[in-house]
Amino acid sequence: MQFYPGVSDVAEELWKQELTVLRRVAALKHPALPGLERGGHIEESATRWFGVRGCAYVITRSGQQLYGSHHYVDIVNVIRCEGS
Repeated sequence: MQFYPGVSDVAEELWKQELTVLRRVAALKHPALPGLERGGHIEESATRWFGVRGCAYVITRSGQQLYGSHHYVDIVNVIRCEGS
């Protein structure tokens, strides 16, 4: 989850465009890219109490692992053996 504080007015419109791009890229489902779970904007009226003028956010999930965890264990074991 990432927050971008201070996004209001014109910046909110730019964020909406950016979010559209992020959705298109996430739709490719490339294993090296994170998936987009949700994104949006929180109005200034909801963030004013925190001293923030609006806030944009995006929630992503990790992409698929390029290498399985068993490969990581094998590599660690090889390194340990070579270092002995």
